[in-house]
Amino acid sequence: MSKHILIIDDDVRVLRYLQQGLMGLGDGYAITAVNSPEEALTHIEGHKPDLVISDLRMPGIDGLQLLQQIHERYNDTRLVLMTAYGTDEVQEAARKLGIYRFITKPFRNENLINIARSALSDADNIAISTEGMLIIPDKSLTAINDVLHQLRTEVRPELALMADMSGHVITHVGTTMGIDLNSLVALVAGSFATAAELDRIFEKINPYEQQAIPDDEPMYVTYQEGRNHDCYSANVGRDLFFTVVFKRQGANKVGMVWLYMRRTFRNLQEIIMTQAAQVPPELISNNSTSVVSEFETMFKDEIDKKIE
Repeated sequence: MSKHILIIDDDVRVLRYLQQGLMGLGDGYAITAVNSPEEALTHIEGHKPDLVISDLRMPGIDGLQLLQQIHERYNDTRLVLMTAYGTDEVQEAARKLGIYRFITKPFRNENLINIARSALSDADNIAISTEGMLIIPDKSLTAINDVLHQLRTEVRPELALMADMSGHVITHVGTTMGIDLNSLVALVAGSFATAAELDRIFEKINPYEQQAIPDDEPMYVTYQEGRNHDCYSANVGRDLFFTVVFKRQGANKVGMVWLYMRRTFRNLQEIIMTQAAQVPPELISNNSTSVVSEFETMFKDEIDKKIE
């Protein structure tokens, strides 16, 4: 039986783009696109969706209200909320509702396909899709989000995220400040590729050739100090990393941030070790040039313009 996906966005062009993008899921998926919450509610009267992907800001009832009503009718339907307005308040409301994933515009089709496939997967463990992207189930994703929220409470970054080494954002908490997350994680992944190459030069153990995540998995930390932002990142095994971004407000306490990041590293590593079903193929790209200058460009100005 086909899995039923319902997409809601009041922008017809965006809706068409999302619908066409999800065609990349392949056979076995029925995709319905509507451009208003009212039309969505009418549609679900006769069709139970397995996954609902909704924009946040729409005329009439907003995306959160719509997903609440769908959840009350079908409490096992997976819910995904899209928005360019990633405020703490919206994220907290999404968490209370039990929304499966909160994603920030703009994003790539691959990210949406990965999220949809993960949401509709029956697997209980972390697995790899046919495209080589990590698929993380509810149990692990909830635990990861809790760890990132704890880190954000402890050291107060504007943004904390987790991604894989191929440049796909898995989850994030906090405000994006208008930052292009896809560009950010691609650059960070490149910095870890550089760290791995330096490891080889110094004839240290190369964790990326091991077949499992050992207890003594090395922790690589990258740190970029910009004009307006500071960016810290640390790997979690060979396939994942987490990043925190701070606004510059005087001297940041690098040692304290590093201390809490190390604890976060251990907590995330434990989640991955517990839930991992298999180890994916090499995901790290060796194409890492001028990472520092790229970061500087990304963070040189505060981006206030928000695009719905």
